[in-house]
Amino acid sequence: MSNNLKIKKEKFILQPKWRLIYAISLGCLFGITLFIFYISKASSYLSDDPSACINCHIMIPQYATWFHSSHREWATCNDCHIPHENIFSKYYFKATGGLRHASIFTLGLEPQVIRINEKGKSIVQNNCIRCT
Repeated sequence: MSNNLKIKKEKFILQPKWRLIYAISLGCLFGITLFIFYISKASSYLSDDPSACINCHIMIPQYATWFHSSHREWATCNDCHIPHENIFSKYYFKATGGLRHASIFTLGLEPQVIRINEKGKSIVQNNCIRCT
């Protein structure tokens, strides 16, 4: 019985010739991930800074409109467009929405006219009521 366990354990240990290849592959994957994180300014999306919204060039007109509006002094993009029930819903929404936006932008599928979806309309309405 113990011989069977020993044989099974040895199957999962990498042979020395594969360890270097495995280490280099993991290093490359880690490096590429860090590079993409840096180039995409991904850390800016963790903040509430409205300038993060213009990392994607198609949001510049919306940012300019907000910047010159009366809301600028009192509300950021996230104050209106992100749910505020709790910290988990806020960052879950930011993560899923950000992934959706990044995918659309990366694939070149952004529409000529940006329209808010139904879920977004509901969130904006709830936040508008919350602020008043």
